[in-house]
Amino acid sequence: MTTSSASADAIFDAAKTHFLLGLSHVNAGQLSLAEASFEAALALWPDRASSLVNLGVTRFKLGKYDAALPMLHQACGMEPRNRDAWWFQGRTLLALGASQAALDCLEQACAIDPDQALLWLHTSQAHIALNQNLAGLACLDQALALEPRNGRAWGNRGVVLRDLGRQDEAAQSFQAAIQAGADLELNTYYLGAIRSDSAPGAAPRTYVERLFDDYAQDFQGHLVNVLKYQGPEVLMGHLLKAAPRHYARALDVGCGSGLCGPLIRPVADHLAGLDISSGMLEVARQTGVYDSLVHADAVAYLRDPDRLQEPKFDLVVAADVLIYVGALEPLFHAVAACLRPPGQFCLTVELMPTSPAGPPVDMRLLPSLRYAHSQAYLRRAATEAGFAIDALVTAPLREEQGVAQMGLYVYLSLSAPAPLATQSK
Repeated sequence: MTTSSASADAIFDAAKTHFLLGLSHVNAGQLSLAEASFEAALALWPDRASSLVNLGVTRFKLGKYDAALPMLHQACGMEPRNRDAWWFQGRTLLALGASQAALDCLEQACAIDPDQALLWLHTSQAHIALNQNLAGLACLDQALALEPRNGRAWGNRGVVLRDLGRQDEAAQSFQAAIQAGADLELNTYYLGAIRSDSAPGAAPRTYVERLFDDYAQDFQGHLVNVLKYQGPEVLMGHLLKAAPRHYARALDVGCGSGLCGPLIRPVADHLAGLDISSGMLEVARQTGVYDSLVHADAVAYLRDPDRLQEPKFDLVVAADVLIYVGALEPLFHAVAACLRPPGQFCLTVELMPTSPAGPPVDMRLLPSLRYAHSQAYLRRAATEAGFAIDALVTAPLREEQGVAQMGLYVYLSLSAPAPLATQSK
């Protein structure tokens, strides 16, 4: 053996050692260490497809999509029949918003190995991102033919069927998802939007948090420019016109990207923002109008014993928040407990659609996955929490497909300490 070949063998062995160490780190869930090991392997032995794929997959799992893509693209060029290279290049492109390019890669992976249910599920996601719902549905059916008890596929199938207007089939898919062991809270929520008698008291936290984290950067432009959302302006405009005053401490519940903040700021010495989405809070922070921002569930935060030791608020605003809250009592009592009389609570709700028959209901989870409330229920919940109803104003909240969606702008005040909520036994 020549010196050069021996040296090459030593380098290859060292690269292999780093590669195998990377695999062990992956198996242990230590992705940052795995990334470093695969990088070391490639530094010693560049252009090895297995190292490229594993580094790309690891970076994908770390959320480093821009860094993952070149590795996976290069691996596909080197090994055109490498299923995982195409599969994860497709998933990476999908995460980066390049849906058509993602679909092209995922279809390549399906052609190489058509017997992977999860691969068909990911391919369906690319079709759905391109508004190709029927093609997405066909991919989900293919996944379920391979894995009939794939709860995630059943749940995704229900969402597609709901969006296609096939409500009965959607309900059957959500029930199948639950039976297959998929996320019970989420699929019950989806099912409740079709069969309102089974609607939960609130949207699942994980659903709302993920929805708005994903939506954060595009939220304000879409809401204002596309949906013509006018909730903050109408809510605050009526308040300041009807009862102009200055507030020592104000809280913007569900502050989102900060649409209400600039309207509250001129009349508040201290303005806090509260939201369940960290992505939204980062956008709100960039406005510079909030003195503090809190990442938490509203009821949990307001009931927290440590927070109850802090000064109370004089104004609490909740614009477009209760569309994700069915049962009003927990939030109303929590807000009442954190207000200093004569504190004010201003909020919006989506109006309950009129029903031609049947007994009156307090709230309903609509097919849009938003809650609507009856005026009678809102009055009762407010009164039981110790609020006086100052005004109820009916006005548009937003537009959907050019049609105004009506809401109720609610103005409450607390003139005495709020009664304690009844504890159920």
